[in-house]
Amino acid sequence: MARPSLSDNLVRNAAQLEQRRQLGDHLDVPRRVEHSGTFRTKRSAATAASELRQLGYEVELRPVPLRTMVEAKKMERLDEDEPNRFVAQIFDVFDRNKGTYGGWGGTIVTPDTQR
Repeated sequence: MARPSLSDNLVRNAAQLEQRRQLGDHLDVPRRVEHSGTFRTKRSAATAASELRQLGYEVELRPVPLRTMVEAKKMERLDEDEPNRFVAQIFDVFDRNKGTYGGWGGTIVTPDTQR
């Protein structure tokens, strides 16, 4: 099975942002956005983790069967073109190091959750 392309991930961004809008998410409010993906070798995962840390991400590596998972977290807004910017940035790091980017998620921020 082929790894999802950057274009595939940008299409997912549009769908996720539409769902968030329907739920009343305040996309302009920063929140912790979590990214994940996997690498076939621990060495590739460690190289990607180092690059992500240089970009300001908090990074954790976890062994999973036959792979190493990289989880990266950073405070981000979801308005304007921010999601496409951060996905392109992280996708590039994963792709350059032969990883598979799994996507991102974060808290939905509404007036009720801001109290």
